[in-house]
Amino acid sequence: MESNGKALRIHVSSSTSAILQKFGTFELKLRGDIEMKGKGKQRTYWLLGEQGGLSIQHSLMNWDDDTVDVH
Repeated sequence: MESNGKALRIHVSSSTSAILQKFGTFELKLRGDIEMKGKGKQRTYWLLGEQGGLSIQHSLMNWDDDTVDVH
């Protein structure tokens, strides 16, 4: 998907879009069907951002170092 992306945009597959939509807080926009290397045409989306709630950065700041495995 990297070869079909655009600078500073997050390009996601339909399966990733389906997972994000279950959260109900992510804003996605249909990009359309894109020819993917080795996979043929795939429906893809732009991840535009999160609607309300905590930002990812803020929620990670609340994690205790003991709860995260670092490899």
